[in-house]
Amino acid sequence: MLISSRFLCLLFCAILVVFLLWRLPISSSRAFCRSDSPLPVQSLRHIDWSRFAYVQYATNTAYLCNSVMMFERLHQLQSQPDRVLMYPSHLDPERDSIEGDLLRKMQAQYRVRLVPIDVQSRSSSDVTWAESYTKFLAFNQTQYARVLSLDSDGTILQPWLKTPDSVLDQEQPACTNDTRTGRPDCRARELWLGFYRDFAKRRQNSVDWMSTEHWQAIV
Repeated sequence: MLISSRFLCLLFCAILVVFLLWRLPISSSRAFCRSDSPLPVQSLRHIDWSRFAYVQYATNTAYLCNSVMMFERLHQLQSQPDRVLMYPSHLDPERDSIEGDLLRKMQAQYRVRLVPIDVQSRSSSDVTWAESYTKFLAFNQTQYARVLSLDSDGTILQPWLKTPDSVLDQEQPACTNDTRTGRPDCRARELWLGFYRDFAKRRQNSVDWMSTEHWQAIV
């Protein structure tokens, strides 16, 4: 029985497809792995960090306190970019006041550059949102190639004041039952409470230097 030319053509095409499917992944992977020169990687040592900055703005004493804690964490992490705080121009860093103490602390201890500004306010039922336009002044810092604007209250752990125990008991994650051991699993709760304990410790450290009179004025 003679084999038709059509059948031979289809058989050849099928063999070709199978061959290509078998060979192409191997060839392409080899070609990808084989390189005459390594990919260029820019060393962090050659970055001019003065061209970049973290920017915060604070419109009142509570936000100044939050800013202190955020700059403290950046300092602890040894972040390299500049740190900039925009604050209301009517506040005097040299004045013996809560705000003056906070501004001097950020400047001296956390290498923060202080930039006085006019707070930008728009009519709003929420005072917080009314002054949130101030953050756009970060784009006036044109001496930097790039800025990262951080909201001082933008962290998960926002409360500056101590959270009442009743609120913690109500909001903390519930323990679950471990299906393998049948015992309560409270790891999520311990992590959650650990975050707040760490926050409370850093909050206290940030005000240990403050006079009792000024601290009582905040709380």
